[in-house]
Amino acid sequence: MSQVIKKPNRVLVVGGSSLDQEIYLEQLTSWGMDACATSCFLEAQKVYETTRSLGSAVELIIVDQDRSSPELEMLIKNIRKTSTVEDLPILAIGPNRFIRSEISSFANEIAAKLLKPCAPSKLEEGVLNLLKVSPEMLEYSDRRGMPNASDFKIDVLIAEDNEVNQIVFKQILLDLGVEFKIANNGQEAVELWEKFKPAVVLMDVSMPVMNGHEATREIRRLEQSSGYRTPICAITAHALRGDKEDCIAAGMDDYISKPVSPDVMINKVKAMLPGYHHLSSRSKNKYVA
Repeated sequence: MSQVIKKPNRVLVVGGSSLDQEIYLEQLTSWGMDACATSCFLEAQKVYETTRSLGSAVELIIVDQDRSSPELEMLIKNIRKTSTVEDLPILAIGPNRFIRSEISSFANEIAAKLLKPCAPSKLEEGVLNLLKVSPEMLEYSDRRGMPNASDFKIDVLIAEDNEVNQIVFKQILLDLGVEFKIANNGQEAVELWEKFKPAVVLMDVSMPVMNGHEATREIRRLEQSSGYRTPICAITAHALRGDKEDCIAAGMDDYISKPVSPDVMINKVKAMLPGYHHLSSRSKNKYVA
């Protein structure tokens, strides 16, 4: 009997910054999907029409947008001339003011919505639901290789200069049963990242010597020659408009607001940590000094 080869799901990403697109493409391809991205709505329309004419139609469109626009509405209107929401779902990702808007003329044409910043686990869940694909069907065979828990010297690197917060975070991570190390400032975080190659980084935004944004940018620069992008979650006490966007622009993937809820922190780490449930290959409850 001949073997049936599964064709990769085709996903088109529209909008977002170049960094956003890079993150989306890296995540989608790591799940064995065929993905491309464009910031131009007109180009997205051409991609849709071309693939459809060639018999290899796009199966999902991800729109990263911060506001409604005539170009976006025209793209969706043209797509809906030849496809339904069920045939070609559209996943909208954006800030609260865009996602929560009920006055949009194309709200009924969107299959699902996600608030930005969007954690990798939330994106995966949304994409799989819309494509009707189970996690077991994903081919975690990224061209760069999908890391396992055993590929890292520690599970979590946390960068936090406040001693009280360090005690709180330390207890949360001990209860979670992961190996971790604490950096006292951004520069130390970069140095420990290079030394330990952690699976996840929890990065406080306001730190001495080098702040969280600067440390994240440096880590992203150093990663350019590597085959893995470390998930970095910002820890921020800021609540001003634009602060969350600044974290994403700096290269962070998600954020936690202070005061940090233990449950929120645990869920964030679990979502970002490769093979969390298979960490028994190493001793747990270990704080790496």
